[in-house]
Amino acid sequence: MADPSAAPQPLPRGWRTRTGPRRRAYLGPFAGYVLILVAVFGWAYEVQAGRDAAAADLQRSTTEALTLNVAESGEWSVYLDTYAGVEQSDALAQALAGDGGFGVEIVPGDGAETIALQRPTGGTYRLDAETDLIGHGIADVELTPGEYRLSVATAADPPESAIAGFSAGLAPDAPPVLVLLAAIGGAAAMLVWALIIRSGRRRAARRLLRPVLGHGRSA
Repeated sequence: MADPSAAPQPLPRGWRTRTGPRRRAYLGPFAGYVLILVAVFGWAYEVQAGRDAAAADLQRSTTEALTLNVAESGEWSVYLDTYAGVEQSDALAQALAGDGGFGVEIVPGDGAETIALQRPTGGTYRLDAETDLIGHGIADVELTPGEYRLSVATAADPPESAIAGFSAGLAPDAPPVLVLLAAIGGAAAMLVWALIIRSGRRRAARRLLRPVLGHGRSA
């Protein structure tokens, strides 16, 4: 007759957390992930705030032409300015989304050939002044010291009421790639940390089950 005391005993309630890492160990990687997100959003806010502040010094025009006075060589960004809160047509919205529709020309003051343009990298800016303008980067160009005539034309007819004019100035510094790489690496490290905790909990559970299951098989 089998000894009742030799029968497998029921596992205690909550046995999975009585050995190995506790569930609260996940709070570590979770808190690290949240801190990384907060840091990234804070950094992005500072970058955008710097662009908004620098936009006050841009050369701007409310017509289709602007004379640029370039004092130092560098990459310049051209922006189309729109009024915040004013409805845009589908054509303008698509053009601002990168589908083209702007005729941007930059000609040196001596009447030489039009300068080749590059894809925009200036992003956007917003002026929280009386005009409440939003600038949308539409082109970049390399310029040397001198005078240039910049003209911008849109395909909209009649003219868009949302368009306030355009502006130009030195292109903003590109955000450092190392910051983004560090954020991605930190998030990956938090994921690995969480997986290590999960693996430790599973190993601990198997160690606890081994004598119970082994005794049951031998019986």
